[in-house]
Amino acid sequence: MSLCLLLAAPRNAHAEPREDGAACSGPTVRADVELNSEWVVALREAKRHLAAQAGTDTCAEVAVNPHPRGVEVSVRLRDGRRATRVIESPGDLSNVLESLTLIPDPLPDPPSVDTTDSASADSTAAQPGAAKSTTARKSVSNLDEGRIEPPAAGRPTPAPQNVPTSVEVGLGPALALSLAPSYLGYGAGAHALVERNHWVLGTRFVWHIEDRGTGQALPSGFNMQQLQLGAAIGRRLELRPLLLDALLGATVNVINQEAFGADPEGIGGAYGDLSVSMSLRLATPVERGTRFFVGTTVDVFPGRLGRSERVDEGLPELPPAALTLEFGASWSVW
Repeated sequence: MSLCLLLAAPRNAHAEPREDGAACSGPTVRADVELNSEWVVALREAKRHLAAQAGTDTCAEVAVNPHPRGVEVSVRLRDGRRATRVIESPGDLSNVLESLTLIPDPLPDPPSVDTTDSASADSTAAQPGAAKSTTARKSVSNLDEGRIEPPAAGRPTPAPQNVPTSVEVGLGPALALSLAPSYLGYGAGAHALVERNHWVLGTRFVWHIEDRGTGQALPSGFNMQQLQLGAAIGRRLELRPLLLDALLGATVNVINQEAFGADPEGIGGAYGDLSVSMSLRLATPVERGTRFFVGTTVDVFPGRLGRSERVDEGLPELPPAALTLEFGASWSVW
């Protein structure tokens, strides 16, 4: 469902005909109802801005939809040409819409050439009129390629776009699998991410409520819990309509194991080490709202590779690698 805003153009005395024969009074903008208040206000400002400009296509059709980095603007001009632009800052919307709906100046008539004076003809071809023709052709070419620019003469250059920074937090259940020896575990996880210009800096916390040994002999009353706290850096990729975060980092792991009941008969203790963590997280791209995600992290423990590590000689061996699956919801807090 879309919200349609008709941008009137009072500067024109007569409406121009559309291709289907209907009259045009101004560009038509269709905006997705999921746009937040910042972009709704920016669209109103864009309407007033376009009404004060001359030379825009009054039959242009514009669609504005949410995008992970702001909004995506798609334009179709009366002659069928199309262009798409991603806008990250609401303050840039007016200038970009003006550029996308601008009709290039018509090519000037070729200058008259005096056949009796070839040198004078060459000089005439190098005058500003020829430069203006080149500028107009460049503007038309850029429109066909989806990179619309206003003609250089008399058109202001849009201000550089600000790169937004987003902060997310998420939580949900977690499942864990370790091999050689094998353990199956369950618990809960949480993460926090800071994203800027597709770079992601993140932290993660996982609480293994219980890790159960499988396929091995276990002492009576054995139980195992684990806490993980890590930091990582990586990149965010846009796999429309989803987002993929790929991160590499390090994790601190604290393991507790017990068996044979309480002291003095029981045995147990704690063990801590570091692991190298590689994470992939797939999320839905909802602007300034709730995302749903599923992620997996592989932890490799360098200190356990090639040797047997135990909390106690009477307890099972610790695994050299583990796979954790997390899923849940995350929210944008900035």
